[in-house]
Amino acid sequence: QANKTAIKSTIDGLAAGGNTCIECGIDNGRYELTSSRSRYPEAVRVEIMLTDGQGNVGDSIQGATDARYANIIIYTIGFGDDVDQQELENIALLTGGQYYYAPDAATLTCIYQHIGQTTPC
Repeated sequence: QANKTAIKSTIDGLAAGGNTCIECGIDNGRYELTSSRSRYPEAVRVEIMLTDGQGNVGDSIQGATDARYANIIIYTIGFGDDVDQQELENIALLTGGQYYYAPDAATLTCIYQHIGQTTPC
């Protein structure tokens, strides 16, 4: 329980800001999921992206397209006050994932449980 409280407190304290290369994050996940370190090549490949969606470096749609061709599903989670919902919806749509918005730690916990299919939000 102490770990859950600490995690929730940390998440509530997050603030969006700075440079964001969404394409870089997608690409790094794709490289990892398709690398020789992938223990289960037949497993469903999933990336979960937590961001404000304010990509100001790179091309996130190209990253999502590359992920789609690698059979990777991307679930996007918008976090913060200035979320670029359209950008995150497009990434999820391109890859067969889903977009979620998390205004707080409780909602974020629910989203992760929903993605893991343990409980509906």
